[in-house]
Amino acid sequence: MRKYLRNDDKITVCAECLQASCWQGEFMCDEARYADITEKTVGELREISMEHPDYWKADLRMKNITE
Repeated sequence: MRKYLRNDDKITVCAECLQASCWQGEFMCDEARYADITEKTVGELREISMEHPDYWKADLRMKNITE
């Protein structure tokens, strides 16, 4: 796993709350049960600043993104 996230890395998030931690089932939003998923770039997620980047790294680990 590389040490730093790139702004163009794609992270899978809950389509309602835009958080990876929700999609991962750790801190689920009220809409999580029926919510879809979407992908956002790290740059987009940094702009809205909703959660700690460690959850984004966890998503990349699940996808086996290594360098």
